[in-house]
Amino acid sequence: MSQSSTLQQWLSWQETLHSKQIDLGLNRVDSVRVALGIPKDLSSTVITIAGTNGKGSTLRLLEEICKAQGLSVGSYTSPHLNEYNERIKLNGNPVSDKMICTAFERIDQCRQEISLSYFEFGTLAALDIFNNHQPDIVLLEVGLGGRLDAVNIIDPDIAVITSIGMDHMDWLGNTLEDIAREKSGIMRGGRYVVSGEMRDIKSIAETAQNIGAKLLQSGKQFEYKQEQNCWSWSNSLGYRNQQNLSMPAMKGEHQFQNAATALMVITLLQEFKFEVSTDAINKGLESYFLPGRLETIQREGVEWIVDVSHNVDGVQRLQQYLQQQICLGKTYAVFGLLQRKQLEQIIKIMDQVIDVWLLTELPDPDSFLKEELLEIVSAEVGLEKSVAAYSGYNELHPLLLKQINPGDRVVLFGSFRMVEAFSKLG
Repeated sequence: MSQSSTLQQWLSWQETLHSKQIDLGLNRVDSVRVALGIPKDLSSTVITIAGTNGKGSTLRLLEEICKAQGLSVGSYTSPHLNEYNERIKLNGNPVSDKMICTAFERIDQCRQEISLSYFEFGTLAALDIFNNHQPDIVLLEVGLGGRLDAVNIIDPDIAVITSIGMDHMDWLGNTLEDIAREKSGIMRGGRYVVSGEMRDIKSIAETAQNIGAKLLQSGKQFEYKQEQNCWSWSNSLGYRNQQNLSMPAMKGEHQFQNAATALMVITLLQEFKFEVSTDAINKGLESYFLPGRLETIQREGVEWIVDVSHNVDGVQRLQQYLQQQICLGKTYAVFGLLQRKQLEQIIKIMDQVIDVWLLTELPDPDSFLKEELLEIVSAEVGLEKSVAAYSGYNELHPLLLKQINPGDRVVLFGSFRMVEAFSKLG
């Protein structure tokens, strides 16, 4: 690629470079890491986060708390909603096109004949930027799984596992134990791993024991308690407990579990000579935000709830939240889904809170087609529900605006691509 190439040109080229969109394995990407001179142990304190749900929310809270404490922080997440630069941030700000393109140039020069996927290019770019800027803290979100994900070429000082659910079974396995075992691959011997998974999934503890990682589990070494207008966090390790904490700014009961997991990580930072105050913790809790996670928008008397939930566990949390809220009018579902997802189960869960189903294809080659969605959803919800299908959100949106009335609510869910389409139309 030319040095004068734009970021979009680089990204378009990367989409055609590798034979597989998802190609799990570390040999190729690790070889390029070595050529770039990026150490497996960055000079920054590295926190790597894996899990089925809650990765992004936990990372964003950690980022905000670190910023409030005055620590410099780099973060890498995926996918992005609007701009690619959202994936790589320094102190909460997306890095520039120029910085990413410079990293891409270095990667392209160093890789020689090694083929890299779109995600691997982005991961190496983030690591190259963090290695050059050396922030106090680096937060890395695993893309898929853990053990064979490109992020795992870096040794984390603290590994984090959020909640585990049934998703990406084609790559990770067909049981919670199998999926958790893959995600546990981010652990390192002799180093801390914080698990926010409340259930007794044995492969997490087994992996930690087999490699000698220091496992701290929610409900065992740390826990939280909700109160009327605040909450508390405690641990059995001798660290300071936290009382009268601010309520999480992000919505949903599950955010307390994510926050409790984040607080265990924040507490461990003192082992790396970073002291974080209760004031910084509260500032982070009050300010952290992630688009598309029970995001609520009020427009002309209609409540729009935008959520990226696309697996059974995520949809169950969305449904529970909707049941707890009062809606005077109808609830419209705007829904699309990628193939390989558990479509029938998702529909059964959500149909309890939906009056009208509006289905759409997603701008992705793996999307369910509108005819498939219409057939399957109609069979699940029965004749008493209104169901319609469209070729894209651009077609659906203006028709939806004509149907809804003040007091109604619209729930958009099923994919990051759904939220992306909505955000572009505004």
